[in-house]
Amino acid sequence: MRRFDLASFVTRLMRGKLERRTMLQKGAIGAEDRATIERRAASALAELGHAHRFDRVIVNHDGEDSDHWRLGALVGDARRSLATLVALLEGRTAPDAERWSEGTVPESAGA
Repeated sequence: MRRFDLASFVTRLMRGKLERRTMLQKGAIGAEDRATIERRAASALAELGHAHRFDRVIVNHDGEDSDHWRLGALVGDARRSLATLVALLEGRTAPDAERWSEGTVPESAGA
């Protein structure tokens, strides 16, 4: 049976996201950018593990580099995430804001 390596999966996912974002912002990825991307991608799972320390977590499945953030009218999770942030900033109830308990994100899943 093949085991799933959560840390590797999250690192690869974040690497791709950070590469896309850097390309959109700068048009190219230099050596310094590459080092920053690798450092940030490698720390992503550990950072998720600290989410329980916050009062609310806003989950944005689209990601801010999604086309949903660049359309004239926000759609999908981009719209929901922004509406949730605005509600929290205004002191209103935000049903899409989540509370994560400690251990919600495991350190690894069969690494």
